[in-house]
Amino acid sequence: MGFCFFTALNNGLISATISSLRTLVFQIVMIFTLPALLEIDGIWLSVVLVEVLSLVVTISFSVTKRKNINMRKTLKQNLDLYSNSFEFL
Repeated sequence: MGFCFFTALNNGLISATISSLRTLVFQIVMIFTLPALLEIDGIWLSVVLVEVLSLVVTISFSVTKRKNINMRKTLKQNLDLYSNSFEFL
């Protein structure tokens, strides 16, 4: 769900990166490696490990981009866009 945070902040590149890593890279790698090591339990643990890795990636992006994340500015921009969309009424 970390990609939703960056989508809300209008940062599609980071959002797409997190989503792609979670869905394609982490999921595929874990599904193939963990069952080879842990048999049937590896399949179930792969889901948990993918979520943990996604959380780590989301936190790392949040920490590295925290100077660029200005919640008040982004909120004000979104509210301005929302209010401007109703001016034609």
